Amino acid sequence: ASLSSATRAGAKFTHAALYVGNGMLVDAIVGAGVAERSVWDYCRLRMLGLRRVPGLSRVQADNVVLAARSHLGKSYSWLGLIASKLIPQTERNPDRLYCSTYVGLVVAQGSGRTLASMPRYKPLHPGTLAGHAGLDLVELEWRPI
Repeated sequence: ASLSSATRAGAKFTHAALYVGNGMLVDAIVGAGVAERSVWDYCRLRMLGLRRVPGLSRVQADNVVLAARSHLGKSYSWLGLIASKLIPQTERNPDRLYCSTYVGLVVAQGSGRTLASMPRYKPLHPGTLAGHAGLDLVELEWRPI
């Protein structure tokens, strides 16, 4: 188990994805790698929580979306996920993508902001992102019907 208190506190969060507009999200998933899919299909059976990177310019936001799509087709990394669970403060690796490292990577590529800049945010797990002080909470609760 990770030693990160942010990860432990947010253990109920199991996935991270990036909304790219027009009802679509891009994420790294088992079996498909990095893929673009409908947010409606994804959240049909799941609760959804949203966080936003504050203060991005329109250009930065567009660059994050371009960075997200530049990784389409890359494979999901079980090795990266296991290493992040076993080795505290693991850095993200562009060749070892899993859902939350993918989000951290494309935010950094598109905006220049590093979400894992502090030890308590390493490794980036869904729970780490859910409790991240550098991300704004978007007040919305979505529950499947």
